[in-house]
This record gives sequence, C-alpha cells and structure tokens, in this order.
Amino acid sequence: MSETERARLESLASYNILDSAPEHEYDHIVQRAAALCECPISTVTLVDRHRQWFKASVGLDIRETERDIALCDHTIRGTGPLIIPDTLRDDRFAANPVVTDTNGIRFYAGTPLLSSENQVLGTLCVMDYRPRNLSDAQANYLALLADQVMMHLELRRQNLKLQNTIDEQERSQRLTGIAGRLARVGAWSVDVASGRVTMSPEILALHGLGNDTRLTLNECLSFYGQEDKAKIQALFAACVNEGIPYDEELQVLDTSGQAFWVRALGEPVFDDAGEVIRVDGAFQDISEQRHAAGALREEKVRFEAAARATADAIWDWNTSTDRLWWSEGMQTLFGYSADDLEHDSRSWTTRIHPDDKKRVLTDIERAIYSQQQKWEAEYRFMCKDGSVAYVSDRGYVIRDENGDALRMVGGMSDVTERRRFLTNLARQATLLDKSSDAIMVLDLERRITYWNQAAEAIYGWRQDQALGRRIDEVLGEDRTLLEAAARALLDNGQWAGRLSGRNANGERVISEARWSLVGDDHGQPEAVLAINTDITERLALEEQLQQSQRLEAVGQLTGGVAHDFNNLLTVILGNSELLEEQLEETPLLRDSARLIRGAAERAAELTRRLLAFARRQPLAPEIVDVNELINGLTPLLRPTLHEHLDFNIVPCASPWPAFIDPGQLESAILNLCINARDAVSGNGCIVLETANVTLDKNYAKRDSEVVPGDYIRVVVSDTGQGIPAASLKKVFEPFFTTKPKGKGTGLGLSMVYGFVKQSRGHIRIYSEPGEGTTVKLYLPRADRDYETPVPPASPVRFSNRAETILLVEDDGAVRDQAANQLRDLGYRVISAANGEAALAILREQEVDLLFTDVIMPGGPNGPELARLARQQFPGLPVLYTSGYTENAIVHQGRLDPGVHLLEKPYHRGDLARKVRDALDEVPR
Repeated sequence: MSETERARLESLASYNILDSAPEHEYDHIVQRAAALCECPISTVTLVDRHRQWFKASVGLDIRETERDIALCDHTIRGTGPLIIPDTLRDDRFAANPVVTDTNGIRFYAGTPLLSSENQVLGTLCVMDYRPRNLSDAQANYLALLADQVMMHLELRRQNLKLQNTIDEQERSQRLTGIAGRLARVGAWSVDVASGRVTMSPEILALHGLGNDTRLTLNECLSFYGQEDKAKIQALFAACVNEGIPYDEELQVLDTSGQAFWVRALGEPVFDDAGEVIRVDGAFQDISEQRHAAGALREEKVRFEAAARATADAIWDWNTSTDRLWWSEGMQTLFGYSADDLEHDSRSWTTRIHPDDKKRVLTDIERAIYSQQQKWEAEYRFMCKDGSVAYVSDRGYVIRDENGDALRMVGGMSDVTERRRFLTNLARQATLLDKSSDAIMVLDLERRITYWNQAAEAIYGWRQDQALGRRIDEVLGEDRTLLEAAARALLDNGQWAGRLSGRNANGERVISEARWSLVGDDHGQPEAVLAINTDITERLALEEQLQQSQRLEAVGQLTGGVAHDFNNLLTVILGNSELLEEQLEETPLLRDSARLIRGAAERAAELTRRLLAFARRQPLAPEIVDVNELINGLTPLLRPTLHEHLDFNIVPCASPWPAFIDPGQLESAILNLCINARDAVSGNGCIVLETANVTLDKNYAKRDSEVVPGDYIRVVVSDTGQGIPAASLKKVFEPFFTTKPKGKGTGLGLSMVYGFVKQSRGHIRIYSEPGEGTTVKLYLPRADRDYETPVPPASPVRFSNRAETILLVEDDGAVRDQAANQLRDLGYRVISAANGEAALAILREQEVDLLFTDVIMPGGPNGPELARLARQQFPGLPVLYTSGYTENAIVHQGRLDPGVHLLEKPYHRGDLARKVRDALDEVPR
C-alpha cells in the first residue's frame, strides 16, 4: 500500500462514518443531486481499502460493492470531477460488469469529497442508464452539494472531538470555526435546562445583529414568519422532548424585515441517562441555492427550446464567452466525439463547407445582433470521415432584459437522406407533370398537398393557388358527392366515379376520377392519390358524333325518298307543261295544268332542300368574293325585312376568297336573315358580318368534322327571342322548327347545314332565351387564284338534223315522258329499261348521245354504262339525269370533271338545253 493511500484511509477513518446508520441530511443531499442533474441514480460513496460503501443513495438498493469494479475509484484517483458521457465508449470501463450488464450504467459524473487534509474520501456522484451529459450549471450544483456533504462530515468529526472534551467554551469555538469555514453558515446551541442560546457570529450577521447580541429562545423564534414559526416550534419541541433531529428549509426575517431562506438543522445531545440536555444546530443561508434552482429550471427551459428546434445534435453556445457545448448527437450523426471538438465556436465554424460558410455565418450574426428569436439555415457540413452531409440547423436566441443575446441553444439535423428523397420526388414529379391526367395528393381532410401541371391546365388553378385548399373548393364539386367518395375510400381503399365541377374561369369540367387510399409505414390511412381524366371534350365529341350519325341516318332516308319522289315529279312536271301548251285555247283547263305544274315545282324545291340537308345535291363551287356576293344580295334582302328592324353589314376589310357555290351561299344567307327576321318581335337588329379566321388543331379537337385551316366566317346575328337549350340541339334536323304552325317548313336551317358541311365548311349556332341568336358559317378559303368562267346558259335550240339519242331509264313513266319530250324536240329516240338492254342496243347500232339515269337497280348503273359504251364508241357524249346521285358522279359535293347532269325533276326547256350542250361539246 502506498503512503498516499495509507494517509487517505487514515483520514477516512477519522470520521467514524463507515457502516454507520442512514442519516437524513445525506439522504436529502442525494435526492437533490438526482433532481437537479435529472438522473435516476445518486450516491454519497466512501471508498475503503477493498470496497466502496454508500452512506446514502437514490436509485440503488445495495450498500456496498467491491472496489475493483467501482466507478468512483477512478474519481478518487484523479485530480477533480470525473464526467463520462458514455461508459461503453470509454476503454477503462468496456469490460466492467457494472457497465456491460443488461441494465448497466451508461453515464457517470462524480465530484470528489475532499477532506480538510486534502484527502479524497469518496464521491458525490450521479448516474444514468443512458448516455448523456451535464450542463455547466449542473456540474456546479453537484460540486456545491459535495461541499455540503463535507460540511456534514466535518461537523460529524468535530462533534466527535467535542464530545471528548469537557470545556464548553472550546466546543463553542470549534463549532464556530467549522461554520466559519463555510460561507454564510453558522452554528448554534441551546441548553435545555437554562434555555441559554449560544450563536456564532455568522448567524448573528445573517439576522443583522451585532456579535455582542444575546437572545432568548423566544426571541430567536420571533425571527421566523408566522407559518414557519409554528413549524420550527413543533420541530424544536420534538427534538427536546423526543430526541428527533430536524433538517428543514424555512423563511426567516432579518432585523430590517427582509426575508431570506435558510436551512435549519437541529440535533439532540443526550446525557448518560438518555435525557436531552442540549440541542446543537446550524443555519445555512440557501437563498442563492434556491436562486440557482430557479436558474436550473431556466436551463431546462433552454434545453426544451433546443429540443423544439431539433432532436438530433443539440448545441448550447454562450455568445459572451464563446463556449460551445455539443451533445452526443455530434458523434452519432457526424462522427465527432467530445475529444475531437474544440470547446468554442471553432468546433462548428471550421467544419462548415467552404462554399456555404460565408452565407451561414452572416445569417447567424444577423440573428444575434437583431431582435430575432429564431435562426435556421440549411448548408453542407464536413463529417469526420471526410464525407459531406446536408444539415438543417435551427437555433433559439436567449436574450437579457435589454434584448442583448446571452446564449443560443439549438440543434442540427442530418437531412442528406431527405434531400435525396426530395430530389427523387422532384424527378418523379417531373414525370407526373408529363401526364395528361390531373394527378393530386390529398390529406385525410381532403386538402391538396400535390398538384401536377395537368391539373393546372385542366382546372385553371396554379399550384401555389391550389395547395392547402380543400378539393371541393378548387373543383367547385358537390361536397356531398366528395364526402360519399371519402367514405367509400375508407371502406374499400378505392373509389371511381364521374365528377362534374368548374374550373377557375367558371367553365364546366367533367372528369373520370380514380382515387386510391395511401397508407403509412404502419398501414394507417395517410393520404389520397387522386387521378382525374378530363373527358369534357370527349363527351362533347360523342354528343356531336351521335348528332352527326342521327343526321346522317335521316339524310340516307331522305336521299332514298328523294330519288323516287323526283321520278314522280319528273312525270308530273313534264305532263303539266305539255297540258299547258295543248290547252292554250281552254283557259280553265290551262289554269288547272298551271296549278299542277306549280305544285310540282314546289315539291321539287322541297326535295332539293332535303337533298341539300343530306349533302347529296350537286354543287358548282367557284372562287367567290363573299363581300361582293353580300353586296349583290343586299337589294334582295332589305325588302324582305321589316321596317322596324335595323339591318347592318360589317364587312371584313380584305376578305380571303372562298371556294363555294355562290347560288347556294346566297340561298343560305337569305334563309338565315329570314329566320332572324322572324325571331325578332318589335324593334330589333340584324347584323351580317364577315371575317377571316383560322381554326387551329385545338379548335378542331372539339369537333370531329372540322379540318384545321383558313376560313371566311359569315355571321348572322339577331336580337330576337332566342332558342331554348333543348331545342338548340335539334335545329338542324329536317322539319324541326320553333316557328308557329304554318310559319315554316323546318328545312331552312337543315338546308344551310347540309350545304356548308358538303362544301367542307363548318357551322355553329349560339343562342339563349331572351338574348338572341348568332349563326356562324365557316367557308373554306380558296386555294386557287382563278377559276374557269362558267359559260352563260345557251338558249333553247331544237335539233336541225335527225340525231339519235339512246334513253336509258328504269322508271317506265319517266322513260316514256322523256322520250316524248325528246321526239317533240326533233330527236330520234331509242329507249332502254336498264344498262344491259342499252349495251345490247349499242352493239347493234350507233347513237349520237347516251342519255341515262344515274341510279338503276340491277346491272350497270349510269356511270358504268357510260364507261362500257365509250369503250365501243370513244368520245360518245353522255348526259346523266337523276334525282339522287348517291356519289356516283358527285364527289365531295362537286360534279366530276366533264360530266353533264340534268337534275330531276326538270322542265322541258332544261332538257332541251342540256341535250344540246352535251351534243355540241363534241365536234361533228
């Protein structure tokens, strides 16, 4: 055994403390140490030769352990306090069973108990089952409490010495000497028999009394407050009468009435008979300790503030002294142990990435010297292994009453993985932005947390406008429907349905919605993934397609009826004309024949309108200046309009030329103006205007029949009564009319519709009840600079030689009627009922003209017959006739080049002119 250890053990033995009974004052100290340092374990440990013995403890149920596994043994071998943040990371304790046990000690902090001979008797220590550290304030509190342990030990040793002497004066002086060594601590003694009170100068000074002051017991008790006076009286009586010592914190008044806190201790002294003959005690002014406890609570608040900022590497920076403390998170996250780090701000500033250092230091300096309370920054931080971490650093500034910064507490989080995740998320968001569907993420309260670019395009709300808002607010959707969808999501995890809301401009948006519930790592509902497909245009196109198919079906039926009807009208019209000529001398019968002819002509006009709607009429398009056409039509238009109507023409300054049938266009404009006139009751206005427009691909998407390109737009608007929405969908159907009975045929708009569509144009109608109606015609722009002029109609000429015409017609009545008319015109006629019969005739003899119906059942039709005939007789003139061509010789609304067509029903003069034109076209 060394001399140093021998001297230490002798000093320990002088206190006669080992294996003594528990004492309240020591228990009180370890309880306060555990509370102030926030540790579950605290002990007053005395280290003997082969063991460590616990005079008092909190959190341990043993009294001693072997010295070779004692953590406190390392404290007494040192030169000061020993703090081990993590015992497992300290090589001295790596194999110690106290540390390696399942419930081993991971944190230790011990302050040596230093005797007056400068010998270390043991420690006051605190321990924890988890790694941690002490603040500077906590370390100071632990040292202060160690001094109190030594005060009691010294009192104990001096009492032992005092008990061995008889001289009371010597005992009093020694007590005063002991108290004098401790700041603001004094001793006192009360003789029970005489009631005499002996007080040290320190106690007198605490009360504001002079050293010569002598007080009675009652006078001493009068310094306590009313509540504490009764308490100390009871404690002192119990000590005298029952021998019970006391140790209490009480409030005392000095002579000026100023209150201060003291720790009052009293212990009974017994005679040989066991009677209490004296009570000895001490006073300690603990006002500063109580203030320190308040400061500790403030320290705790600071650490809670740091915890609010981050839960990772916590730091505490004294901005006045530049002392900087780091938690063990610095090693966990970035690899730096406490030994690796400087104790000032260099431990932080030297490890900030050079490219970020200036920005970060400027920001934190601004926070310190301004009145900011919080500071935060994201930057790169150099780890011990040389890698670079992205960190999020947040701090809380603590200021004095003048607003000056005292310290900052905060925490630094490693957000490298989060940044990598956000980078991947941004990359995924870029991919999602390429989707044409609106993709959204909602929280469980239906608030939008993600909003892709397609959602912006479909609903018109920017991402910054949509995020954080409820989806029913953004989509303008029925909340009841969305709540039903939310219930279905929670029940089934998925929901699909159709939503009908409005975009930011108030326009209706219909979408097919497919929503899925997204769970967190524990399977609990966390968010909703919503994918909405905009089907607004698709539904509109489907509706247009259905309407087009319906109109097409009506057109097919109309064309078939028109073919047979025109054959009948041809006979009626031809015979009525013949009767008119032959009944010239019989006026009554001649008028009847004229009535028959007029009815046939009106019927013929009706069939022409039906064929126009069905897009089956032959057109003769030309390059047309629409403005000139309207100017030429104006004299005809104005007389048809009421005097109380304003009629305004707004022409385009430089209209593009249109490629259109001018006669049909005139008829269409006239029809629209008459409809507008009939829609206006009383005063009103009709406007006819033209403009050059280009319909792009986006416009064409909304109408399957529109071809992108340049158009001349002709608009007819009125201020009439308008058309209800239900009727607006049917206005182009034949025989549908909104006019009163007898006021219209219902074919005007259908004829215009068919003509425009057959001309490869486009038509739109807009109307609301009470707001009037606007019809827009889009006519194709001409792609040629000139068109061969149409020769003027030739006068009716009769044949001056016996030319032979082969007449081919499947309808017997029409065939006989045409043959008679041709013979009257001076031609030789050979009739055939079908194509086969005509070919047989052609094999037998030569003819000058083939006059054939276009549509004939069985065998070759008109065009096929002409092709076969010209194989035998090249250059043979052909004249077609038909009431319905069915695209046999008319394609895209135009006659094939070089084709002569006589439309049924026809007048005798039309027949003569067409036959002569066809014959004269071929040189003789």
